[in-house]
Amino acid sequence: MNHISHAKLKHRKAICAKTIFFKWLSGYEIELARINPKGCSAITDWWVPRCDNELIKVRDNVTLSHFLKELINDFEAQYNYYFQRENAIKYFNILKSKVHAIDCNKCSPRICDGSIGDNDICSEGQCFDSFIKIFYWTKKITLEKYEKYSLIFPKKNVPDLIFCTNSSIKKPHEIDISVFIASKLEFVDHPPNGISRIVLVFNTGSLSRDCLYYIPYMLFHECVAHAYKSTVGPKGYKRGKDFPLEHEPYNPFDEGWMDYVAYRIILKILDEIWREKRDCPDEIDISLIEKYKNATQFILSARESQQNYVADQESADYWNRYLGYGAARRFERFLKKFPGTKALSWNYFLQTSFDFNLLALNNKQKEKIPEIIYDLLSAQSTEEDLSPEQIERLRRFTDAFRKYFEGAPIYVFFDELEKIVY
Repeated sequence: MNHISHAKLKHRKAICAKTIFFKWLSGYEIELARINPKGCSAITDWWVPRCDNELIKVRDNVTLSHFLKELINDFEAQYNYYFQRENAIKYFNILKSKVHAIDCNKCSPRICDGSIGDNDICSEGQCFDSFIKIFYWTKKITLEKYEKYSLIFPKKNVPDLIFCTNSSIKKPHEIDISVFIASKLEFVDHPPNGISRIVLVFNTGSLSRDCLYYIPYMLFHECVAHAYKSTVGPKGYKRGKDFPLEHEPYNPFDEGWMDYVAYRIILKILDEIWREKRDCPDEIDISLIEKYKNATQFILSARESQQNYVADQESADYWNRYLGYGAARRFERFLKKFPGTKALSWNYFLQTSFDFNLLALNNKQKEKIPEIIYDLLSAQSTEEDLSPEQIERLRRFTDAFRKYFEGAPIYVFFDELEKIVY
């Protein structure tokens, strides 16, 4: 059975049309503004509402590519009104060519509805091609990182990662920011090690140009933090059956520690792209790298700061996530001082993080990792600041890590951590 699914047709029409327009405008905004400083906002105010109108019309008997051609034909007069110079027509023709490049007849003899098993959009669908390419790029880099740094990443029966989309009538996350796109991972029990469905969720009517800059971070978060979670266990272990892989949105390890790992990875990747040391899909405009970086930093800051919520349960939940970020940072600082890992602290940070994530532990056990490490490494200044008990616990932690550093399995390190506290 094919487990891929996508947003319904009316949403795909609006999302695709907005994405094409926003990417085109980002590429030529400076040139267009020189012709007419007010033109860009005017044509945006024309284009976006017509995309959203399609959500109301619900014309499921009209293909997506037919809708796009209607849109670009109606847009031409509006464009010419604001950009009347002779050299402006070339920019319109670029947008027109991007619209006409999408032909639903090439994908499917019928109109795709996006339901599970709809292979036509799921595999090579042109309407979501830009998202699909970024997903495969993210998936490839994540797999390379796990294979390079983890000591326990499986050589076979690696969980498959698939890309899906969905829509939401409201903002698809709880963070108090105006970002109308989110991501989530859904585990599918499928031999031999399950399938990780990575889903981008759009609040289509509120989708703006700035929302697109968050997509690489969101896909890296799902791939790095969740896609390979709890893959490696004892002989006979069955991922997703021995204990459920339910998602806990405030788990300090998944949503704190591993989110910080994903954040650090994507920032390094974006820097490498900017310095031309790494290729990226054409869908990521190199000239806009700073916007991708700013979006990544902004959303992490927003996620991390929500421990200040007033309600008791919300405060506790957000504190858990904040604790995960703090524990990851403290452990990274520890590695920069630990003999033998100083020069390669980033490598060992990834190794330890990946190994913990891969280890077959349930959510409660995973929670313990940042809780224990945050507490143990709470004071890394001088021994004069520590009580004899704290010094002893820190010594035992250092010894436990040394064993892992020298070749002991990751589960031995985890067992030693539990013994230090309990």
